[in-house]
Amino acid sequence: MKVDVVVCAKNSGETLKPVLERVFRHVPVNRLIVIDGESHDETVSIAEEYGAEIYSDGGKGLGYARNMALSLVETSIFAFIDADTLIPKNWFSLIRHFEDPKVAVANGYTLFGCNNPVLKALSEYKLRREGYEPPSFSNALVRVKPVVEVGGIREDLPSCEDNELRERLGEHGYRWIVDKRIVAHHPRSLSQHLTHVKWWGRGSRASGKPISLHAWFLIKSLGSALKLSFQAHPALLIYYPLLRLSMYMGYLEEAESEKKTCRKQP
Repeated sequence: MKVDVVVCAKNSGETLKPVLERVFRHVPVNRLIVIDGESHDETVSIAEEYGAEIYSDGGKGLGYARNMALSLVETSIFAFIDADTLIPKNWFSLIRHFEDPKVAVANGYTLFGCNNPVLKALSEYKLRREGYEPPSFSNALVRVKPVVEVGGIREDLPSCEDNELRERLGEHGYRWIVDKRIVAHHPRSLSQHLTHVKWWGRGSRASGKPISLHAWFLIKSLGSALKLSFQAHPALLIYYPLLRLSMYMGYLEEAESEKKTCRKQP
């Protein structure tokens, strides 16, 4: 079967070409749909080279763009591939999970920092960890009907829209599969990852997670870092607390942003 492939992109000119090369090599593409977040680089022209249908999210953010996809796709199951995620050769084998009608989403594991030995070691450590199955739209197959049935993808979240959707799907009896046998790669430097983790913290706050959860993980991060420095990479003694601090700061930034919004309202 062929599937529509949706790539949400913003200023992704440096990463988009290799991503699309792999998409066309490893996925039976029906239509390539690129939802652009008002890019100022070569993102749109690169997408045009690959025959993409291009839409704009009007600068309304990733959640809005992802929800747009639900009304744009024609195939009952479609793919989300992020504009900076490199899928492996076996990626489309995720389709086998949809033999179960209760499966709404299936994604592979995203290995962050494949070009950074410390971040790669952390991701590989988590990959080996039993019970760690992070939902992700970065490389996912999605069944449209159940996602629409539970109310779609939240447009108001700056990030973590995949985590929030998994909870709602579970409440309605649907399943979200994380297949760790399929490993996608996400090149990222430490500074890029710190920025991204802060963005996750903002999404966590917006989706209603308590600050006590992040405070606890931050306090605990020193002990966790010591363990990780022995079991994964010595530099995680420094890296890991920085990552947890970055997520906590993102949470606080979103909380402050919400307060400012409330003050402006009459």
